[in-house]
Amino acid sequence: GMECTGTLDLSALSELPLKELDLSYNHFYRIGNLSVLPDTLTMLVLRGNSQLSGTPDLTSLPLGLEYLDLSGCRFYGTVDLSLLPRNLSYLRLSSNYFLGTVNFSTLPPMLFWLDLSSNNFQGRVQVEDLPPLLWYADFHQNMLSWVVGPRAVGLNLVYLDLSQNPSERPPNFAYFPAALEILQLSDCALYGALNLSGLPTNLTYLDLSSNSLHSPMVLLNFSDLPQELRFLSLMQNELRARVAWATLPRALQTLNLGNNLLYGSVDMAALPRNLRSLLLDSNSFSGGLDLRGLPSSLTKLSGAYNWLDGTLDFSVTLDTQQLSSVDLSFCGFTRLVLSRSLVKAANLALNLMANPLVCPLPFLPSFMGSFDCEGEDPLASAGLRLRYFTAGLTN
Repeated sequence: GMECTGTLDLSALSELPLKELDLSYNHFYRIGNLSVLPDTLTMLVLRGNSQLSGTPDLTSLPLGLEYLDLSGCRFYGTVDLSLLPRNLSYLRLSSNYFLGTVNFSTLPPMLFWLDLSSNNFQGRVQVEDLPPLLWYADFHQNMLSWVVGPRAVGLNLVYLDLSQNPSERPPNFAYFPAALEILQLSDCALYGALNLSGLPTNLTYLDLSSNSLHSPMVLLNFSDLPQELRFLSLMQNELRARVAWATLPRALQTLNLGNNLLYGSVDMAALPRNLRSLLLDSNSFSGGLDLRGLPSSLTKLSGAYNWLDGTLDFSVTLDTQQLSSVDLSFCGFTRLVLSRSLVKAANLALNLMANPLVCPLPFLPSFMGSFDCEGEDPLASAGLRLRYFTAGLTN
């Protein structure tokens, strides 16, 4: 941006043989008549003009326009996307206040990239009716309903985000485009038994968080997941089962099972060896945690608000760990074993608040034996950010 402000008067451009016009990240607050844009224009970018408001007349855009980005402005009103230039291949209208009912079967047939996220569009997304060349589609946070039929499997879609739009019925994952790599369906009012069979084999990212899915059996099995999956979130559902940890995809790097009703033990040794983030908070997991089984790549571990107990022995694991954040607060751990290497791990934030801990520190004689800690961390001078509170103390 050039820090321009005021009304965007386009009339002076009408006689220029422009092909591309990028006025992103300025401070325009009003836009002139788009019909005066030169017929030669193929790209128009007004992204990030956060004060730019009004209802643009998309029907008056140059017929040869291929790239249109109006994201991050304050545009509002009803727009008819069926009247956009037919050669358009890139359309980004995200983070505005657009209204209107979208007929997705009438979108420009050459669309490759479509981002309508964070608006107030209405209508029905019938995925198989999307343009055949579409590669990226983001509809999250609108007022759309959606459904996926069997013809969608042949689409070229690699990225699909339908989050915060309700599904008309529980989806059959076998109908989703076979080319999909990223699928986001959080807060889509999904309900019923969790069935992970039929997912596209190239899928690397799957978000089913904030729905009402439940486990059909007492054992939550992940063997149907694509083996190249790297991100899985089932956070905030109604899953009540034990977890078959050994069935997780071996390529998995992030696993979020927080805010469910899961129970049983946590088998650290069975976790995928590439795992970097393990989020298990607010469940009913019980028993001890054998930290010797932690994947060496793990950087974040969260298991707060569970029934985990016993001894936490960090002395057996941290010489090779990359851990930067551990939150095991509000559990039942009674003994904490630290090591000199832990104290040297200046980037580790360890939260053990509201655990009835006994913490022997033989390398720090002044803190040997059992102790209560409230206020300033006793190990802060050694570079460790540590929070641990015995039962009954409050932060």
